[in-house]
This record gives sequence, C-alpha cells and structure tokens, in this order.
Amino acid sequence: MINNWLNKLERKYRRFGIENLIGYIIGLNALVFVLNMVDPTGTIIGHLNLVPSQVLDGEFWRVVTFLFIPPRTSPLFVFIALYLYYIIGKSLEEEWGSFKFTLYYLLGAIGTVAASFISGGIATSQYLNLSLFLAFATIYPNFTLRLFFVFRKRQIAPTLI
Repeated sequence: MINNWLNKLERKYRRFGIENLIGYIIGLNALVFVLNMVDPTGTIIGHLNLVPSQVLDGEFWRVVTFLFIPPRTSPLFVFIALYLYYIIGKSLEEEWGSFKFTLYYLLGAIGTVAASFISGGIATSQYLNLSLFLAFATIYPNFTLRLFFVFRKRQIAPTLI
C-alpha cells in the first residue's frame, strides 16, 4: 500500500527529486568542516546548529543548516565518514531513485526538526545519517567495506652486548 502511494507520488512529482543530493550534502559538510578548521573561535557551527529557541527568535536558516554540520572529530575520521555517507547515499539513490531518496531525506530532516522542537534540545543530522546506514544495511546485507591503511614498520637497530 505504501509502495503504491510512493509510486503515485513519484509519477506526479518526479521533477522535485534532487539528483546527487548526497553529493551536495557532503560538499557542504566538507565546506563547513574547512571553515570550522580556519575559524579559531569556533562560532561557525554555533550559528548553524538547530536550536529551537533561536529559530523562534527569527534565525530560520537553522532548520536547514544543521544538515551540513560534519562530525566533530579529526580530519581523517571526517574524510572517512563523508566517504561512507557518499557510498551509502549514492547506493540508496541508485536503488530507490532520486525522488524517493530526496523524499526520505526530506522526511528525516522534518522529523529531526519536529523532535528538536518537541524536546527543546539542539539537533544534529547524526541520527538522520545513521538511518541512511540502516536503510543501506537492509538493502545490501552482504556489502563488505575494506579500509586499508599503510603502516610503516619501524626498524630497530641490533644492539651489541
């Protein structure tokens, strides 16, 4: 029943599907990460967080910009996380199509905003992105991801006794 409803919506509103949506989201995540790295005060992310009280005070951009805040860790982890988001998002978009993927992400963002206003807490896109991982794992249960890092073995000079 839901699938029939989604197919009807897709036939009618296909033009609103954003192709490569995850690419735009990741690009903006990377941009915010770089801007945050060069900002010594760290105020950029503070202006992008979804804080319900500040949205009600007129800072309406926060209902969208929280989607572009990257994980707050090392540059290597951010690179790996954004790379995984890209793999997962592109795979889901190929499986579902642009419209259904856009609708999924839009409904997730609306749900996150609603949960933030109900709870009064600061919201991030972390759980929305983790839901993408869950959807990916459901569709591709046998997917194997291999990450290889190069470690150099340190040579220890022999000691003479």
